[in-house]
Amino acid sequence: MYSARSLASRPSSIPRLFDDDIGIDLKCEQQQNVDIHGQPFTTLSPEPARTPGLIHAAFDLAEIFQEIANYNIDQPTKIGSDDDVTERAKLYLRILELKASLPSMFRQESNFTVQTCFLA
Repeated sequence: MYSARSLASRPSSIPRLFDDDIGIDLKCEQQQNVDIHGQPFTTLSPEPARTPGLIHAAFDLAEIFQEIANYNIDQPTKIGSDDDVTERAKLYLRILELKASLPSMFRQESNFTVQTCFLA
């Protein structure tokens, strides 16, 4: 993980203001991509395909990145100390846990879209 001090005094907090995918079951494996008009994506649909609900997973990842940035700014322990390495390992584990919890439609290996590549 990046451990240099940021030039910014503190990363901005990001409010979750979107509700475009409310009602989508993020754990449901039967979801499908949609086109730019919100209709089911087919071979005749305009590109690119959109993955409904993925913005929520991207936001969850952004929140973890925010915690990492805050930790790098605060640096409560000496860089490289046992406590520092332990805390960085915990933050990295949270990223891995998030990735493991994603449904297959959010994974580029099974649903290759622009959005899933970004999330990878």
